Amino acid sequence: MRPKTDARRLQMKSSALAVFCAKGYTAATVSDIARRAKVAHGTFYLYYDSKKAAFLDLMEDFARTVLSCFDELSTAQMPESGATADDLAGLLRRGYSAYFSLISENRRLARLFFRESALAEPDLARKRAEIIAEFAARAEVLTRRGREVGLLPEINAPVAALAVVGIIERVTAAFVSENNRFTEDELARELARFEVFGIAGKGGSHED
Repeated sequence: MRPKTDARRLQMKSSALAVFCAKGYTAATVSDIARRAKVAHGTFYLYYDSKKAAFLDLMEDFARTVLSCFDELSTAQMPESGATADDLAGLLRRGYSAYFSLISENRRLARLFFRESALAEPDLARKRAEIIAEFAARAEVLTRRGREVGLLPEINAPVAALAVVGIIERVTAAFVSENNRFTEDELARELARFEVFGIAGKGGSHED
């Protein structure tokens, strides 16, 4: 009996995602989601207390997906002391490639997070801010590790992490938009270069 219940919950979640993406959070209704799932209106409440609960569940899905990518990068082998900035850029490029591949596979979910959650009610906006803070905490770990092995200067790690996550947030929002014109590889390469060398681009060979 349980597997059937789990399957129905996944169906409800998938239907909620489709409706939110099509109509936006504010305009979407529980009836829309139930209709999409081909169930009675009341059946929705067997799985979620409200439309907001369904949206929060989807936001948590996105957070878990992205944080898993951050965690994989955090456990990757950081270049040893004496390595070059290009070594660090290469590591970051591989991490960003994995990230944008993940986002591409979960484009609708990412679009929902970056577009709809910013426009939704205060509870959802707060949840979004909490998730972004978790992203920044992971980025801070990587920043500190880069500083420890001498690949980054004595910068303020929390501030640098927030700046990096802010850039990633805006670039990702553009990537999942309907008029995106960038490839995953382009974004991974340029973000890695920017993070290590900055706008001036000094200090590295910048080879692909």
